Amino acid sequence: MYFLRGSLPWQGLKAGTEEEKSEKISEKKASTSVEALCRGYPTEFASYLHICRSLRFRDKPNYCYLKRLFRDLFIREGFQFDYVFDWTVLEYQQSQMATPPSRALQFQHQEARSWSSHHNVLPGIVMCICIIQSSMALLQRQSD
Repeated sequence: MYFLRGSLPWQGLKAGTEEEKSEKISEKKASTSVEALCRGYPTEFASYLHICRSLRFRDKPNYCYLKRLFRDLFIREGFQFDYVFDWTVLEYQQSQMATPPSRALQFQHQEARSWSSHHNVLPGIVMCICIIQSSMALLQRQSD
Protein backbone atom coordinates (compact mmCIF):
# COMPACT_ATOMS: atom_id res chain seq x y z
CA MET A 1 0.00 0.00 0.00
CA TYR A 2 3.00 2.25 0.51
CA PHE A 3 3.65 2.32 -3.25
CA LEU A 4 0.05 3.33 -3.97
CA ARG A 5 -0.48 5.79 -1.14
CA GLY A 6 3.02 7.24 -0.99
CA SER A 7 3.01 6.96 2.80
CA LEU A 8 1.49 4.95 5.62
CA PRO A 9 -0.55 6.30 8.55
CA TRP A 10 2.12 5.35 11.11
CA GLN A 11 4.94 7.16 9.33
CA GLY A 12 6.20 10.42 10.82
CA LEU A 13 4.86 9.86 14.32
CA LYS A 14 6.79 11.83 16.94
CA ALA A 15 7.77 10.65 20.41
CA GLY A 16 10.32 11.42 23.10
CA THR A 17 12.20 8.11 22.90
CA GLU A 18 12.63 5.30 20.39
CA GLU A 19 10.66 3.01 22.69
CA GLU A 20 7.73 5.47 22.82
CA LYS A 21 7.90 5.89 19.05
CA SER A 22 7.79 2.13 18.53
CA GLU A 23 4.80 1.92 20.88
CA LYS A 24 2.96 4.69 18.99
CA ILE A 25 3.67 2.98 15.66
CA SER A 26 2.44 -0.33 17.03
CA GLU A 27 -0.76 1.27 18.34
CA LYS A 28 -1.38 3.08 15.03
CA LYS A 29 -0.86 -0.12 13.03
CA ALA A 30 -3.23 -2.04 15.31
CA SER A 31 -5.90 0.67 15.16
CA THR A 32 -5.74 1.18 11.38
CA SER A 33 -8.27 -1.07 9.69
CA VAL A 34 -7.52 -2.72 6.38
CA GLU A 35 -10.52 -0.86 4.94
CA ALA A 36 -9.11 2.51 6.04
CA LEU A 37 -5.66 1.64 4.71
CA CYS A 38 -7.05 0.58 1.32
CA ARG A 39 -9.84 3.17 0.97
CA GLY A 40 -10.00 4.53 -2.56
CA TYR A 41 -8.13 1.60 -4.12
CA PRO A 42 -9.41 -1.60 -5.74
CA THR A 43 -10.94 -4.05 -3.24
CA GLU A 44 -8.38 -6.70 -4.21
CA PHE A 45 -5.78 -4.93 -2.07
CA ALA A 46 -7.97 -5.16 1.03
CA SER A 47 -8.80 -8.80 0.25
CA TYR A 48 -5.10 -9.60 -0.08
CA LEU A 49 -4.28 -7.96 3.27
CA HIS A 50 -7.20 -9.70 5.03
CA ILE A 51 -6.00 -13.07 3.73
CA CYS A 52 -2.39 -12.38 4.76
CA ARG A 53 -3.45 -11.23 8.23
CA SER A 54 -5.57 -14.35 8.73
CA LEU A 55 -2.71 -16.76 7.99
CA ARG A 56 -1.19 -18.56 10.93
CA PHE A 57 2.57 -19.05 11.07
CA ARG A 58 2.60 -22.53 9.52
CA ASP A 59 -0.21 -21.88 6.99
CA LYS A 60 0.73 -22.08 3.33
CA PRO A 61 -0.83 -19.24 1.32
CA ASN A 62 -2.98 -20.09 -1.67
CA TYR A 63 -0.57 -18.49 -4.13
CA CYS A 64 -2.66 -19.39 -7.17
CA TYR A 65 -5.69 -17.61 -5.74
CA LEU A 66 -3.68 -14.55 -4.68
CA LYS A 67 -1.99 -14.24 -8.08
CA ARG A 68 -5.35 -14.68 -9.83
CA LEU A 69 -6.83 -11.93 -7.64
CA PHE A 70 -4.34 -9.40 -9.00
CA ARG A 71 -4.19 -10.82 -12.51
CA ASP A 72 -7.98 -10.44 -12.79
CA LEU A 73 -7.70 -6.84 -11.50
CA PHE A 74 -4.97 -6.16 -14.04
CA ILE A 75 -7.19 -7.44 -16.86
CA ARG A 76 -10.36 -5.76 -15.56
CA GLU A 77 -8.57 -2.40 -15.44
CA GLY A 78 -7.61 -2.89 -19.09
CA PHE A 79 -3.85 -3.02 -18.54
CA GLN A 80 -1.62 -4.79 -21.00
CA PHE A 81 1.66 -6.38 -20.03
CA ASP A 82 3.83 -4.20 -22.27
CA TYR A 83 6.97 -4.22 -20.11
CA VAL A 84 6.66 -0.46 -19.54
CA PHE A 85 6.93 0.12 -15.80
CA ASP A 86 7.23 3.27 -13.70
CA TRP A 87 10.90 2.51 -13.11
CA THR A 88 11.46 1.90 -16.84
CA VAL A 89 10.05 5.33 -17.62
CA LEU A 90 12.22 6.86 -14.89
CA GLU A 91 15.36 5.16 -16.22
CA TYR A 92 14.44 6.32 -19.71
CA GLN A 93 14.00 9.91 -18.54
CA GLN A 94 17.35 9.82 -16.74
CA SER A 95 19.16 8.31 -19.72
CA GLN A 96 17.52 10.84 -22.03
CA MET A 97 19.60 13.54 -20.38
CA ALA A 98 22.81 11.61 -21.08
CA THR A 99 22.17 10.30 -24.61
CA PRO A 100 19.57 10.90 -27.31
CA PRO A 101 16.83 8.21 -27.14
CA SER A 102 16.03 5.83 -29.96
CA ARG A 103 12.83 6.66 -31.85
CA ALA A 104 11.27 3.27 -31.00
CA LEU A 105 11.83 3.63 -27.24
CA GLN A 106 10.60 7.22 -27.32
CA PHE A 107 7.41 6.12 -29.12
CA GLN A 108 6.84 3.24 -26.65
CA HIS A 109 6.98 5.55 -23.63
CA GLN A 110 4.79 8.18 -25.30
CA GLU A 111 2.21 5.48 -26.03
CA ALA A 112 2.32 4.24 -22.41
CA ARG A 113 1.85 7.75 -21.00
CA SER A 114 -0.94 8.45 -23.49
CA TRP A 115 -2.73 5.20 -22.65
CA SER A 116 -2.45 5.71 -18.88
CA SER A 117 -3.73 9.29 -18.99
CA HIS A 118 -6.58 8.31 -21.34
CA HIS A 119 -7.69 5.48 -19.02
CA ASN A 120 -7.33 7.46 -15.75
CA VAL A 121 -4.92 4.88 -14.38
CA LEU A 122 -4.37 5.08 -10.65
CA PRO A 123 -0.67 5.86 -10.12
CA GLY A 124 1.35 2.86 -9.13
CA ILE A 125 -1.34 0.15 -9.43
CA VAL A 126 0.37 -1.61 -12.32
CA MET A 127 3.69 -1.49 -10.48
CA CYS A 128 2.12 -2.87 -7.29
CA ILE A 129 0.37 -5.68 -9.12
CA CYS A 130 3.60 -6.66 -10.87
CA ILE A 131 5.62 -6.53 -7.65
CA ILE A 132 3.03 -8.60 -5.76
CA GLN A 133 2.77 -11.19 -8.51
CA SER A 134 6.57 -11.47 -8.80
CA SER A 135 6.95 -11.77 -5.03
CA MET A 136 4.27 -14.44 -4.79
CA ALA A 137 5.84 -16.42 -7.63
CA LEU A 138 9.21 -16.30 -5.87
CA LEU A 139 7.71 -17.33 -2.52
CA GLN A 140 5.79 -20.16 -4.17
CA ARG A 141 8.98 -21.49 -5.80
CA GLN A 142 10.81 -21.32 -2.47
CA SER A 143 8.06 -23.19 -0.63
CA ASP A 144 7.72 -25.98 -3.25
